[in-house]
Amino acid sequence: MKKIRDKNGITLLVLAITIVIILILAGISIDIVFNENGIIDKAKEIANNMNNQIGEDQSEINDLLNELENSMKGPEDVDGISNIKVTTEYTTEEITINVEVETTSEDIEYEYYIDGELKSTQKENSYTEKITLENKEPYIPNGFSHTEGTVDTGYVIKDTSIGNEFVWIPVASGTFDIYVVAKDEEGNSMKSDEITLGISELTRKVNGSSIEYTSWEEEDGDIKDKKSIAYFKESVVKNSGFYMGRYEMGMPGQKSGDAPVLEFTREARNIEGVPVCVGQVMPWTYIDWSTAKKNLESMYNGEVESAMMNSYARTTMLNWLMKTGANLQDSASFGNYSMMTAGLDFKFKGFYYLDSYMECGESREEYVNTWSLSGAGLTNVLIETGADTEEIKRNALNNIFDLAGNTGEWTTERRKDDKKYRVSGGSFRSGYDARPIIDYNASLYSSGTTGDVSTSSRPILYK
Repeated sequence: MKKIRDKNGITLLVLAITIVIILILAGISIDIVFNENGIIDKAKEIANNMNNQIGEDQSEINDLLNELENSMKGPEDVDGISNIKVTTEYTTEEITINVEVETTSEDIEYEYYIDGELKSTQKENSYTEKITLENKEPYIPNGFSHTEGTVDTGYVIKDTSIGNEFVWIPVASGTFDIYVVAKDEEGNSMKSDEITLGISELTRKVNGSSIEYTSWEEEDGDIKDKKSIAYFKESVVKNSGFYMGRYEMGMPGQKSGDAPVLEFTREARNIEGVPVCVGQVMPWTYIDWSTAKKNLESMYNGEVESAMMNSYARTTMLNWLMKTGANLQDSASFGNYSMMTAGLDFKFKGFYYLDSYMECGESREEYVNTWSLSGAGLTNVLIETGADTEEIKRNALNNIFDLAGNTGEWTTERRKDDKKYRVSGGSFRSGYDARPIIDYNASLYSSGTTGDVSTSSRPILYK
């Protein structure tokens, strides 16, 4: 008998196998879902991790919000003290620190710090601290060498390639970092901004005198400009000094005794060029203020800078000279080299008087005696830079020559009313006006901006 099978149906065996497979898969799925490492546990773990991450992110967000809030309040701003401001007053001997606070507290205590050291804790909002300024050893720029003298007697350096000479002017100085912390009775505190003070003995006031150049101005300029007085001041604080030209601004190539390189006229000599600061050359006169300034600034541009002498440099130098016991006199008796000065012989071949050039003999017997010249009506002469005869060397103060007399020297000062520039130290034409080396009579020094036979200048050097 034949079995009949429906082509569209399934057998009981297939059905049974299918049910078994379904049961097996169901068991596996249940195990995956519910066992220890199943899907539910994994889902719970993922959820916990997400919650933890959200918590951490929220914490970071809260921290950022707190920092933002604090930054909007100000440094270390807390309840009770909302602002603190510090100002200072100082001399070369002491610093006074003044504090102002904005607070709701009635009991504030101040901690005063200088260079990171707690100097005082007090309720008074003003504190004065004694300070001591220090000197450093002179630096020697590359290409220079120390040739003679000490810091007290005139420390001389010389450019080994050109021969320019400069003398170190020591200026005691110091740098001080200052801040104040204010605290209230609840323990809240606030720190002020830090102030840095650069203090030195650089000054425009003559020691032992009430003289101040109130009728004269100087432009400090931009601190980034290396030729500015502002930059010079910072250099002095940093290095505790600067260099002053040993001689007046000299004409390159114009050796004493040689025939004049250029005619004795402003038109011929008021030209741009690089001056020298060496001995036994003729001072560069007939040069206007602006040309002299530009020429002096062209001498050095690198490790060290050169510039025209300013009043801070000149006055500080004079104070140092007086401190060391140098004899500062007026130009008429000290630096004019009058023909009426007995015993003054010109022991070099050439010299100037007024607008002329004269030659002296080359042998000792032919030296011209001053009495002979004065008898001929020649009363005052312009001599070479750094003349070193015994009679003339009296005008070398701590190895610096002709600070009074010989030539007047342009400085960077100008008068308020007419903007004329100061000429310091008098000149060989000052006669018996007794123009002082200290320049206490400002009215005698306004000579405009145009140079003449008796006006030169002097360089300073700093880094």
